[in-house]
Amino acid sequence: MDPSLAYNSTDNEYLVVYGNELVGGLRDNAAQRINASDGSLISWAKVATGTGENRDNPDVAYNPARNQYLITYTKFPSPINIRGKVALANLDGVSISPEIELCCTGIAGAQWGTQVATGPDEYLVTFEIGLFSGPIYGRRVRG
Repeated sequence: MDPSLAYNSTDNEYLVVYGNELVGGLRDNAAQRINASDGSLISWAKVATGTGENRDNPDVAYNPARNQYLITYTKFPSPINIRGKVALANLDGVSISPEIELCCTGIAGAQWGTQVATGPDEYLVTFEIGLFSGPIYGRRVRG
């Protein structure tokens, strides 16, 4: 659910990140590499999961300067915050790599709808605070 897609111009492939709903209602995120030439599947990896915690609404952007991705998502329940992971283009080690807290433990209201885009060797992460018509925030993240 909630798939997001980025194109890797260095390796001519796509990365699709998406949510999985697990037994018991928990949610985590996974990623699938796809060859742009023929649509064949290259490799799959679990991105983020946690015992008693959800990882939801993933998004992804590719950074050609570093041949890597930034994958963002909402982590909940308490504390609800925006997290992410830097992933090598081949996804090696992404399952066990540490999460980055992008925002905002301690801010009242839920944080949802992460979007990430690439700039020149940086990313811009946007998200909403509040479930309905909340303000939109953004954060620049170095490559």
